[in-house]
Amino acid sequence: MYKEFQYFLTSYCTLSLDQDDFWSAIQLFIDGEDAEIQHQLQVELTQIINGEQYKTAQNLIEEFGSRALSVSETKEWILHNDQQLKHKK
Repeated sequence: MYKEFQYFLTSYCTLSLDQDDFWSAIQLFIDGEDAEIQHQLQVELTQIINGEQYKTAQNLIEEFGSRALSVSETKEWILHNDQQLKHKK
């Protein structure tokens, strides 16, 4: 479930990132990945948003990103990443 989201978490949201860098990890993803992978992540984020699967996303962030976020923080972070992908430079 949410293969690209899991990839993003394990590859770009490492424990070495501080809180500010965690929020900007999506830019590293945009700069480092091809358009198809970016599109797949955006599709998965849209599925999370449309299905209000923030608890699932929260669990994935904890498991694959080793971060404990509240559901509201998870929602805010997912929406932020979705917007960054939609308006990438």
